[in-house]
Amino acid sequence: MIGWSSRTLPTDRASFSNEDGSKSGGMAGFQLKSDGWRWEEPWIVDMDVRKHDKEGWEYATNFVGAAWKSENGVSTFVRRRRLKRHMRYTSLEKWAELPRSNNVLVELTAGGFDLLQEKQCLLFVLCKNGNLLRRVGIHANNPDGDGWHAIDGAITDGEREEFSKICCSPSLGTLIASTWDGR
Repeated sequence: MIGWSSRTLPTDRASFSNEDGSKSGGMAGFQLKSDGWRWEEPWIVDMDVRKHDKEGWEYATNFVGAAWKSENGVSTFVRRRRLKRHMRYTSLEKWAELPRSNNVLVELTAGGFDLLQEKQCLLFVLCKNGNLLRRVGIHANNPDGDGWHAIDGAITDGEREEFSKICCSPSLGTLIASTWDGR
């Protein structure tokens, strides 16, 4: 047999998938994280000659547990090409949406600028019902973060205390929360 076929075996990955194969579909199926992001360019072939041949292909015996190499040979039965695309965060003055619930934002605080790696921070919000949330995954390449994480409140005598004020140390990121009665 000479050449390559576009047909695959039922056990093979889909024609388009992410790097670990856990997400597949057409090229249009890879969506942006949120409305604040924009594609900078169309899909392009990764032409890193250290990993791929001059057309961007890498070769292996099979897709599962393969040792990929940049050269086609007698024992290579599958090939793949890595496509890449860059996105940029373009939103200004746009807030990350809170989870759908009765949470009404009453206070916001940020900190941890000296403690964390450069261009990272901690962001906390206090809701009207006393719930405390932390935005996770915030850094320079992901300024809108990955999602909200609920922080358990204080428990006194088996009852949940609601917070009324929060403050975060700008340098160390220590969160201080007080209850309605000042504790």
